Amino acid sequence: MPSNVWHISNRATGGSAATATQAATGTSGNAQLRCRAIQATLVGTSAATDRLVVRDGASGVGTIIFSADLSVAANGMAALPPTPVDLRASPGNALTVEFVNGAGTAEDVNAQGDIIPQGWPYNAD
Repeated sequence: MPSNVWHISNRATGGSAATATQAATGTSGNAQLRCRAIQATLVGTSAATDRLVVRDGASGVGTIIFSADLSVAANGMAALPPTPVDLRASPGNALTVEFVNGAGTAEDVNAQGDIIPQGWPYNAD
């Protein structure tokens, strides 16, 4: 049974990209980080589009394992509602959820997950 539930969150404003990383702490041996849910919002005073990614590794450099574009109209908000996923970092790697460009006036990223043994069945609790 998986253990060590984790939650990460970040809010960036003023055109900065929101990024949140779950460190690989506790994933020694054959354990790995698993992301079970992600959520994000993009707010803009002018029209904007930004790419939301989940990375197997560190911010800006890890392999992208999930990607979605969010576009916002002027003075609006776009959201990726809480979305169930089963995304896994390689054993010993961090897992990062982030926007790439910081295109909006405010961006939020949130993720929840756990630490699982390598080879754990997909979508299993």
